[in-house]
Amino acid sequence: PRVSMVMPAYNAEAFVGEAIESILAQTFSDFELIIVENGSSDGTRAVIEAYAAKDPRIRAFGCDRRLGVVRPNAFGMDQARAPFVGRLDADDLALSDRLERQVALLMEHPDVVVVGSNARHVSTDGEILGLMTAGPESVDEFHRLYARGELTMVLDGTSMMRKETY
Repeated sequence: PRVSMVMPAYNAEAFVGEAIESILAQTFSDFELIIVENGSSDGTRAVIEAYAAKDPRIRAFGCDRRLGVVRPNAFGMDQARAPFVGRLDADDLALSDRLERQVALLMEHPDVVVVGSNARHVSTDGEILGLMTAGPESVDEFHRLYARGELTMVLDGTSMMRKETY
């Protein structure tokens, strides 16, 4: 695959199906979705396994106990087979052109190692609660900030990076 998407999931039964659907509905289809179920006590694992049984692009891994936040992400990154690795949390949704746009930017700018996006906070009723922004809006802005020694960051759940960088 061209992209490996890594999704950790813990007690996300109510949301993980929609998160998976948002990746399966991407305009860019050359991906694998690596889901690391993190010892959930609800039906998260069953939801993931049902999707994995229907789509060969989904690679599901399960933990017998909760491993915290960092270890499932690191495990998923280690399983990634693609040159580009993206992240999405199990309670997040990706816009349908996210992968297409991020891959295009990384291909157009070989000096860029990681990209991300803004994120909308949405209630369970679908109401937009706010917008979270982080990092520069362009490659030029990044270079300006970097030259001044200013902090630049990317929202983890919106990130895509070159696997070689990881």
